[in-house]
Amino acid sequence: MGLKQGRERCGSVLVLVLVVMATLFTVGGALTTLALTETAIAHNQEQELKLYYITEAGIEAGMAALNNCFEYSEEITGELGGGCYRVVIRQGPVMRGDQHYDFLGDVSFDSVTQRLVIATGSLGGLQMAMAVIAESTPLAGKALAVSNRLALEESTINGSAHCGEILRIRGENYIYGELRCTAPEKTIWEGPGEAAVTVIAVADSGSPGEPVTITTYSEGNPLPGVLRAKAPVLPPLVPDDFLSGAAVIYTSSERWGRLPAQCDHVDSIVVRGDLVIEPGRGDRFAISEKIVIIEGDLEIAAERAAVIANCIFVVGGSVTVTGSVSADSAAGKSRVMILSGRDIDLTGAKTDLEGGDQLFGSALLLYSKGEVVVGNRGFNGELKVKGAIIARELLLQRCTLDYCPEIYAEYCKTMSLGVVIKEWIRPWKL
Repeated sequence: MGLKQGRERCGSVLVLVLVVMATLFTVGGALTTLALTETAIAHNQEQELKLYYITEAGIEAGMAALNNCFEYSEEITGELGGGCYRVVIRQGPVMRGDQHYDFLGDVSFDSVTQRLVIATGSLGGLQMAMAVIAESTPLAGKALAVSNRLALEESTINGSAHCGEILRIRGENYIYGELRCTAPEKTIWEGPGEAAVTVIAVADSGSPGEPVTITTYSEGNPLPGVLRAKAPVLPPLVPDDFLSGAAVIYTSSERWGRLPAQCDHVDSIVVRGDLVIEPGRGDRFAISEKIVIIEGDLEIAAERAAVIANCIFVVGGSVTVTGSVSADSAAGKSRVMILSGRDIDLTGAKTDLEGGDQLFGSALLLYSKGEVVVGNRGFNGELKVKGAIIARELLLQRCTLDYCPEIYAEYCKTMSLGVVIKEWIRPWKL
């Protein structure tokens, strides 16, 4: 009897052990499956996150290309984090039949001031795309732009021109680039003689042998509506933004025949008044690698050539330049910016044939919240300015302006401007 009960108890324990072991195996298997599933989910999430950042890096590469040149249109490729990206920059909308039409076919933007940047990222077997509308702010890729009036008198612009309101033409003028106006019908043609502007537009591809379009506009052949464009917006100018870190401060007006010794080894100078730079006969005035903030007016009267290289002048008042001003040839590619809260008058400026035939040397950027006047009617076109001009009103008289995109890019960097993302378009998987 006792033996039988003992055997029954042993059998019950064995069954219990088997049940417990089966339960443990089941739970263990479930936990293992859960762990593998969580690992796979985490891996997939990590891959998707990496793919997102790879694709976003493509957008950043496209924005960098547009900041360097707003007309950039070549495909961009790159590798990052074990994956790669491909970037396409479009000036026009995505058409039916094009890749990504299902996602971007309804996207519209201004082909003059905006671009559509599309990045496609790849990682393993995964693909993702995203897009943004990039906008130039305020004046990317223009030789000069005015928010009020542009007047050309027997001058040549090697670059594009953008007129905000009223365009005034006197004599024969030439633009080797693009002409855009907010109101082409308001163009004023002045005598004596026939006033005309000839626009020589090179094909967008820029390939050798491509034909050019040459069109002469006059009172008898007025500017067409296709040249219409939005009015440019002048960026703000806040001199106080440049005051940080000023090393030398003058509390009143200054007159310099040569750069003061205490300014030799400083980066920034403040003059709380007017500044006159007036080297004496036979003296040589040289200034380089400086930011000069002038709360009043700036006058540069260079009876002999003054050498001004790689400088920024931030002027609260007006600017007048007379005589010969150039950059030292030893300075290489000089960049000079003059940012004025009022007018800039260069009618008395001339080139120094011994020091170079361009005013202020390699590149000059002029910004004015008032009027900029370059050249005068006594010139025969020998005054050459290379750079860019941004002004409320601009008058070019018998001179030549060569557009320099590099100094425009530096200006945008200095003023915290350039190409920005106007709109993000939600990414999608391919």
